[in-house]
Amino acid sequence: MRRRSEMQGSQDITGMSDTGMSGAPKRRSIEARRRAGTAVVIRLVVGLAAVLGAEGRGLRGQSAERRAGSLEWKLAAGESQRVTFRQTTDSLTTVNRLVSRARIVMEADLTWRVDSAESDGRMRITQTLDRLAMRLTPSGDEKPVAYDSASNEPPRGAARDIAETVRPLIGLTTRFTMTRLGEILDAALTEESLKSLGEIGDRSNLIEIFSAEGLTESFRQAMPRLPETPPQVGATWNGSTRTALATGKLVQDNTYTYTGPSEGQTNLAEIGLQSRLTWEPAKEPAGPAIAITDQKATGAIRFDTDRGRFRNAWIEQSLTTETPYRNDVVRVRLDTRLELELP
Repeated sequence: MRRRSEMQGSQDITGMSDTGMSGAPKRRSIEARRRAGTAVVIRLVVGLAAVLGAEGRGLRGQSAERRAGSLEWKLAAGESQRVTFRQTTDSLTTVNRLVSRARIVMEADLTWRVDSAESDGRMRITQTLDRLAMRLTPSGDEKPVAYDSASNEPPRGAARDIAETVRPLIGLTTRFTMTRLGEILDAALTEESLKSLGEIGDRSNLIEIFSAEGLTESFRQAMPRLPETPPQVGATWNGSTRTALATGKLVQDNTYTYTGPSEGQTNLAEIGLQSRLTWEPAKEPAGPAIAITDQKATGAIRFDTDRGRFRNAWIEQSLTTETPYRNDVVRVRLDTRLELELP
């Protein structure tokens, strides 16, 4: 998500809008899309996939005793875990009956290395961003822009601009501490990664994100806290996240439901997700007012009870916002599908 300094033309709380229509806000340049994409990448690096949830609270309908097959992390010191991420976002922007569409697809490969695993269930983990790929498809006659850090072909044109911006992020490492229930206790960049960030020209939106406090909050948003005791089918628990922006706070309230073992794979516990977004305007917003007019989000998480880790997850979200612009209103609809896998 973009700060106000990154917003050009129509504004929305996600940073994915693209008007580009006559009489409407000025078409966003490739540079603007690059900046927006970079902001999203930064969120990905520090938090994997913030839409997955937050700290769980208030489990209902749970069983009374811990037993085999419980939902808890079981990572061993010295092991490595690969994490793959893919997110596709389609945007539809409307201003005075004029319509523009755009799509951004992001893929990332990360590695978790378990530095230590204590007897009390605490695990110290180092996360590294190994690969990043982006494909931006604007509306109109502009050509798609594609970049893959793993490609041997040198990037050209707008892809070269993206590469120059995100190259310092490749190899970025973050260390965090997690309990057996997935609760994040702390997170911070390594010294080498702090030096790499210094190579990024515009660091205006990095200071808060990459502070120890900012990183810890981001990881807490990304990792749902699991229930203390093994849940029965139908048990639910809740979590919420707050994302601060220049114009207010985006609040996401999540409800998790344990739906039982996967059919034919009893070691894979399935957890359903329903999410609700609300917008809290700032008392003195640094920009125009934003309203969420429609939204829905559903998803599912599969947890491997034998290996003690998430196996995969998917989230589908639809979000519509309205933002005043001069004497008109900019309406932006975003349809996003996110897939996360720990193979």
